[in-house]
Amino acid sequence: MVGQHCTTDSYRRAIERACRKASVSVWTPHRLRHNAATFIRRESAIEAAQIMLGHARADVTQIYAEVNQEKAIMIAQKIYYTAEFDEVQSAKSPYDALLDQAGSGAGQPSG
Repeated sequence: MVGQHCTTDSYRRAIERACRKASVSVWTPHRLRHNAATFIRRESAIEAAQIMLGHARADVTQIYAEVNQEKAIMIAQKIYYTAEFDEVQSAKSPYDALLDQAGSGAGQPSG
């Protein structure tokens, strides 16, 4: 097979033989591609899966965009904590702002 052109059918047969030899359920080339794309999509971003699969448009790759709630929670926490850290570093808390107002007499009736 070295140096020969592989066809879709020869590729499918090679996968089938490997599955039987490994005593696992038989996979198809499409199933392998889908599984790899889903893994890439889950571990990276849709753009990575798009490039690896050779899709011209991301909407074609969307079929591999399975919901990964755990990753969504991790990203949301990262965004929240990053924003919270930035606020602490660059701005006063609402409590500090109220203390400043009370100390300067702002918000108190004049008279």
